[in-house]
Order: sequence, then C-alpha cells, then structure tokens
Amino acid sequence: FGSSQIILRATDTEALFVEDTLVVNVSAVNDAPIVAFAMPDTTIDEDAVINVYRDLTHVFSDVEDFGNLAFTIENNSNPVLLNAVIDADSALNFSCAANLSGSATLIVRATDIDGLFVEDTLEVVVVPVNDQPAIAAAIPDTLVLVDAAPIINYVDLNDIFSDIEEGSGLLFAVHDNDAPGAVTVTIDADSAVGISFSPDTHAIATIVIRATDSGGLFVDETFAVRVHRTSWVINADGTGHEPNIQATVNLSLNGDTLTLTDGTYTGPGNRGINFDGRDIVITSLNGPEVTIIDLENLDRGFVIDNVGPNTVLSDITIMNGIQNQGACIKMSGASPLLTGLILVGNTAGSDGGAIYLDNGSNATITNCRIVGNNADLGGGIYANGSSPIIDNCTIIE
Repeated sequence: FGSSQIILRATDTEALFVEDTLVVNVSAVNDAPIVAFAMPDTTIDEDAVINVYRDLTHVFSDVEDFGNLAFTIENNSNPVLLNAVIDADSALNFSCAANLSGSATLIVRATDIDGLFVEDTLEVVVVPVNDQPAIAAAIPDTLVLVDAAPIINYVDLNDIFSDIEEGSGLLFAVHDNDAPGAVTVTIDADSAVGISFSPDTHAIATIVIRATDSGGLFVDETFAVRVHRTSWVINADGTGHEPNIQATVNLSLNGDTLTLTDGTYTGPGNRGINFDGRDIVITSLNGPEVTIIDLENLDRGFVIDNVGPNTVLSDITIMNGIQNQGACIKMSGASPLLTGLILVGNTAGSDGGAIYLDNGSNATITNCRIVGNNADLGGGIYANGSSPIIDNCTIIE
C-alpha cells in the first residue's frame, strides 16, 4: 500500500507533446490468515499423551500479523475421548481418556487482530491397546494345622483379578509353589482355588497365581499357606521335625511345645538358641539326665528376651557354655519359667556363670540344679535390675 505518481505524455508527428500527471493512492486492506502447512490426520494409542503435536505458528501465517495470531480450538467432536489444548507457546497438545478408543474431529482457528480468521481441521483416531490384567483384591495368607482337611473354594479368582478389555475371560494358572510336597494348589473350571495338604507335613508355602489375557499379558498374585504343627519333636541326630533346636524355634508360634528326645545335642543350631520373643515351651521327653545340650565351650545355650510366664524351659541339662554374661542362659525383659534344669560347667567372663537376668527379667526358677558354674560375679545366677523367684533350687559353685 502507498501512493504512486504517473505522468502520461501525448506526442505528435512533429515531436511536439503534452503531459498530464495523476497520483494513484493504494489503501491498506487487511488480509485473512492462511493455512501454510495443514495438519495431517493422525492415529494415536489409547491412554497416550502427545505434547507439541504441532506448533501452530508453523501451521498458520498472516502477511500482516505474523506472530500476533490468536489460536483457539473451535470444536472438538469427542471431548470425552480426547482432551485437546493449546498451551502458552502455541503448541497443540493431546491427552486421551483412560481405556477409551474412537475418533475426534478438531477444528483449530487462527484469528488476526481485526477478527479475520482461517480454520484447519484434523481427525484424531485413538486405537485400543491391550492393557495388562490387574489385581482387584489380594489373596489372603492362611494358616492351618498339620493334617487339616482340604480347603474347597478358598478364593474365586474372578474376584481377585480384573481386565478392562476381557472381564472374566482371563486364563488362570498356578505359576509357582515352593512347597509342592506339603501343599497342593489347584484351580477348577469355575476359577476357584482349592488347597490340600500332605499328611503329617508342616511347611510355609509361597504360592504364585498368574492371570493371563488373550494377548499374553499377565499379572501375578502371591500368597502364603502355612501348615503348622503345635507339638514339635527334636532329635539329637537331626531326624526330628527340623534338624536342630533353633530351626524348630524359628518355625514355632506362641503356644507351641518343642520336645527334645533322649540324646546329646551339639553343633550349630543347638547353641546360641534365641527364643526371639516367642511364648513357647522347650522341654524334654524323659528328663535332664538323658537330655543334654553340650555347648562345647563355644557359646551360651539360650537367649530369652521379651517373653512372659507362658515361656517355659524345662527338664534339660545344659553344660559347657561360655560367654561374657550368662554363659548358659541370658535374659532381658523376660519372665519365663525355668524348671527342672541342670546347669553345669558353664563359665562367664564377667557376670552370671549359668544365668544372667537384666532389664526387669522376673523369671521363676524352680527345681533346678545349678552346679559348678563360674563367673566374676554370680557364678550361679546374676540379677541386674531384676527380681527372679528362686524356689527349691540347688546352687553350688
């Protein structure tokens, strides 16, 4: 736009001429924006998020107002499926609703400062994507006693697993069972889990159930089956329910009884035995004269912490222990019953040649023979901040 001066001349055959002058003024006219590079239709996956699908300053142009166009989404035919926004940097961004597919048509408008505009249209197709199955509810752990009856319909796996595409069309399998000799897990035609147990066999079985969809995607759920015995037999040669005393304690629960048969117990697992806060009974089958724990001057016999009067240690000989405190039995915050024990030949570097009690250990010690034990203080029993009840015991250094 602007102005231009034009001179017109008329000349005759004798070269005489005359001129006329005119001025042409060109006024500015606002041009509408144009689509410089149309946005192509596109296909994206379900659940996708697309940042900067297009920079709209590269899609639209305006000869007068380039850089000053206002961009808007004039129409979205399926906003439930597709969320389309234009950010502060003029980028067109997409995000899809979870687990939905279909198509949406978008109309994007570029408007100049005088209100003239141009529009570009594109279709966005959202295609379905197979989702992994999910765990809707955990399978609970369970505890049964040895020789329990089988459990029919323990859980319905259709209540445990879900799949947005396939509903109840999942394939279920027992993917792993680390104790198949003790626990058998099956899945019937109705997707119910059944559990059965081998006779006279204890175990803690970890079971993994896998749910797989038609596309091969899967999810695993793990639960534990504990088959427990309340009465344990321990043999000196390791042929009992577990190979040694500590291994048996580790599997015991409050209220269990562990019985040592006749013999001399030595070696790892039969010394430095930790009750680990359990209210259990450890006793012998036929008395301390024939049931001996020989510590071989390698460690103390037992650590008993944080238990009450339901914890019992009885009718066992414990000999040849060595530790700085409590070479035979060391207690802290514990009030067990010690009865019918023979504690002999144990040596503590400082306190409590046979028994050391600390931190409010108000144990009851009855009918015990505590003989030939050595320590700087309390060759038989040393109590620190504790008030044990000692009744009908023989204590001789």
